[in-house]
Amino acid sequence: MIRLGTLATRSYAYALDDCVRKAAQAITYAGHAGPFSWHFATDADASVRAAADLAEKLIPGCRSTVTELPAAAEDGQPYKEERQKLIARGQQELFDHARADGADLFWSIESDVLVHAKSLRVMLDGLTFDHGYYDISTCTYPSQGGGGFLGGRGDPARPIAECFEEDERQVPAELAKEHKKLKEEFAALKAPPSEDLQKRAEEIREKLKACPPKGNVFELNAKRWRRRGWLDNAYPAIGIGAMLPSDWCGMGCTLLSKRALALADFYGYEGKGTQDLFLCWHRWWPAGCRINVIPHAPCDHVIRPREGLREGHVHCYAYHEPLGEAQGHLRLKQMPWAGL
Repeated sequence: MIRLGTLATRSYAYALDDCVRKAAQAITYAGHAGPFSWHFATDADASVRAAADLAEKLIPGCRSTVTELPAAAEDGQPYKEERQKLIARGQQELFDHARADGADLFWSIESDVLVHAKSLRVMLDGLTFDHGYYDISTCTYPSQGGGGFLGGRGDPARPIAECFEEDERQVPAELAKEHKKLKEEFAALKAPPSEDLQKRAEEIREKLKACPPKGNVFELNAKRWRRRGWLDNAYPAIGIGAMLPSDWCGMGCTLLSKRALALADFYGYEGKGTQDLFLCWHRWWPAGCRINVIPHAPCDHVIRPREGLREGHVHCYAYHEPLGEAQGHLRLKQMPWAGL
């Protein structure tokens, strides 16, 4: 049995019908006989029950269920602790239901991700590669926060590696001096850092990340090879035909083996960092579960309006370069989103 799971909070249910339609398309394309069941968790909205009904209509033999979560304050902005804990509670509900159902595989689809028609088929292939080398198979999609395509390198200390280190960036002299002083203060500590010091460190880190790199990833790799955090820089010039090892993943279009599902929970999660990275580094990595990322079948992401983007919701459309020397490379364009 393949169990699908989707968390749809109030601020992120706007593309849910299209999310369901694309998943149904992928199931048809995969030619998988099922059976399928789809569980939705929400703090919200009659539209979620309508989407559950649509899933039963479009996916033969699918049984859909909805769990209503306690209402919680959320402003729609990602990466805040209370919001992250809300997401974790919802995803915990999905994992619990899938395990109770005896699911052999669990397919996580986020409510604002439109999966590729080939997504399910290639993820199934990803889990059978080398007799189960991977326990988590993912199709990449563009980040909500603008980091690039999901997947890449990292380690427990830095869940997503920096794409460009300080020595690879054009850092103003004053900022470099400030950062050097901060490192000296941390080195001299005899006790845990104060909240003020941690806050200053975060501010400086964000300023450093905003500094432009001294060249593109090819130029910088020629000078020094590094493990880079996001897919675009970890595996530049990759796209169609590829499946790649990844140290981390999101939950937007992610297929879990029975083993990975059995290990998935959020006990001990404090809302620091995203809940998907908690799973990667606190549950799967210690158990030796391997993750792949598949840019062969990239998903689209429908994101909320924000400063610097088009007005209204934005359809981040993923595709492969059709012609020229870069043919097959992973690409992204943004367009207004209206839905079907």
